[in-house]
Amino acid sequence: MKVFSICALALLLCAPLRAAELQVHDLRLDPDSAWRRATPAQEAEDGALSLSLPADGDVGLQVLIPRDAPLVKTDAETFYRQLGRKWDARHGKAASVGWVAAGQGARARRWLACRRPAQGGEGVVFHLATVHAGRAYSLLLFAPPGTETLPGPARGLLARVGFRAADVTWRHARSLPLFPQGEALDGLAQVVAQGLGETGMLSGYGIKVTPADAAEPHLDWFLDGFRWSAGQGRDARASFEIRGGLTAVPPARLDGGRLRVTLSQQAAPLPLTARVSARAYCGDPGPWREALQALERGARSPLERLRRDHACAAGAGETELGSVEAGAGQTVTREFPVPLETAEGVTARWLEVGLSPVSGAIGESLLERLGLFFFYAPAR
Repeated sequence: MKVFSICALALLLCAPLRAAELQVHDLRLDPDSAWRRATPAQEAEDGALSLSLPADGDVGLQVLIPRDAPLVKTDAETFYRQLGRKWDARHGKAASVGWVAAGQGARARRWLACRRPAQGGEGVVFHLATVHAGRAYSLLLFAPPGTETLPGPARGLLARVGFRAADVTWRHARSLPLFPQGEALDGLAQVVAQGLGETGMLSGYGIKVTPADAAEPHLDWFLDGFRWSAGQGRDARASFEIRGGLTAVPPARLDGGRLRVTLSQQAAPLPLTARVSARAYCGDPGPWREALQALERGARSPLERLRRDHACAAGAGETELGSVEAGAGQTVTREFPVPLETAEGVTARWLEVGLSPVSGAIGESLLERLGLFFFYAPAR
């Protein structure tokens, strides 16, 4: 196999170099001391950065990292599907394609991997690819014949791969009011009615929203009803009325901008709070489209799943910006500075404003489902 013969010759003729940090665009790799880097002349011939891990006086493993990471013309998920089909078409049944997860925290990343025989059958090749900030990065691992799975030292090397946080400008792309719709709304109203029990009745409820594509969404809500006055017979009724509104003006870009939130309560027995948070999450961009489509229908489960499965490193995933509180007859406006924290692998950012009623308040189960959502995408 050519790559092994070249490396063996390099080891005989040239003293191996301690592998310092390697860089390709945003990729950073600081190998441990066991790995040796090829000479500049050898890397020039290979057209890639080259690392080797000797074993019993010979080359046990070699890793090549192409010096270029081409721009991806599609989203990451489409790129992975196309690459997988390309490997299958080129190598047929000899190829085994799957996913490899490596690293933890901010370095956590998945790689699409293809295991195939080397040309001439003198070894095994693992081709790994991942997408970061619109570029496709690759690693080629050459292993001895009979290697079935990615060797442990290679997994350890992958775990040390990091990506510099790209200088990205995040622009406001979508605004969505968050509210239950259809049967979900009716079901929550029923919960409110059941909470009143035999001592009260919910006579009316409703939610009014601006169009879903409005840049500055607005939510209005009302709940009307009454409770029987204790000890004065069933004809003595005490009415209750809950009416309020929530609106926000998002910054055009997340570059130190400010989110202006206005909370009003025209009528309410108890104060109401709106909590504001900024969120950044890591993972492949494709699933966010599905989550946004679900939010338009009032379904939040895809978003919650992404929060759980693709959270960024601690301290970068979620930041509570503060809250605004309004009592009956009050309209309160506050502005919240939006910090832009740097984290590797961020693929989605958003601001969220959610209502937080007093525990046990009438309509609590319904009001806590209302809010505003502002999605930010990387500017290209």
